[in-house]
Amino acid sequence: MQGTIRFTAEKASADAAAARHRAACAAMERYLPHVVAWRCAGPGAPLVLTLPEALSAREVVQRAARARVELATAQDPAAPDRAIEVHYAHLADAEIEEGLRRLGRCLVRDLTLAMRGAASEPSFFGL
Repeated sequence: MQGTIRFTAEKASADAAAARHRAACAAMERYLPHVVAWRCAGPGAPLVLTLPEALSAREVVQRAARARVELATAQDPAAPDRAIEVHYAHLADAEIEEGLRRLGRCLVRDLTLAMRGAASEPSFFGL
């Protein structure tokens, strides 16, 4: 699968949304790092990811676009610039799987870089 996968808001039938909800949840469990929290109100509703404090949702969305995955930031007052919406109901199961695999790889890479950056900064104790 070579093209861009668009996890953007589009309509789907209730039956399709339910089936794709199961596919999306399974792929999230498979590919997303465990430090990324996610929730979904139910079939058809977007999955909402809450990123660790080390990551910016805007930056993750930009880097995911380079991996040919379109996402949108979400408004979450409890986690400003740390929430992402994943709209999946209009996509085929294979696109959901591939898109979330790509997103998972982006997140692992970003978290690794963030951890390396944090490790290179001096600590309060001078260690």
